Amino acid sequence: MRVRPLTNEEILEIVLEMLVNRFKGRENPAAYRILARNPVLLMKFAEFRDEMMMNGKLDSILKEKIAIKVSTVNECNPCYVSHKMKLEISGRSENAKDEKERAALRFAELAAMNRGKVSDEMFAELFKHFSEEEMLEITLVISLYMFLNTFNSLLVDV
Repeated sequence: MRVRPLTNEEILEIVLEMLVNRFKGRENPAAYRILARNPVLLMKFAEFRDEMMMNGKLDSILKEKIAIKVSTVNECNPCYVSHKMKLEISGRSENAKDEKERAALRFAELAAMNRGKVSDEMFAELFKHFSEEEMLEITLVISLYMFLNTFNSLLVDV
């Protein structure tokens, strides 16, 4: 047995309102309904996740592609489906559009496959395309989705 996601009736009204606005007519994902057991943590997590995925120097579409790549390696279908849908809505594909994106997605794939262990050569390749600030963002997105994929694997019945 896993941790049971709360039903809409069990979720605090203010939290449910945030989830309804966030997912705009789609079903609230089980991970968020589990996190709703701790409303303060859920709200802080959502704020952190949004800041990381929507702001910064790195293109938000590339961040979505990185989330998909990490989720594919970790076989996290809920994350994969959610982020693929975001790309499709924006008319984009999960495939790299150029050498810069290929380098970032390869880095994400290797980091996920090797639990964060990536060669100096891979870092050198990435630094041909990205600044240190962008590298930080790439690493944060990879780390975020490693966390979320693990969370889903452990607690969400997928």
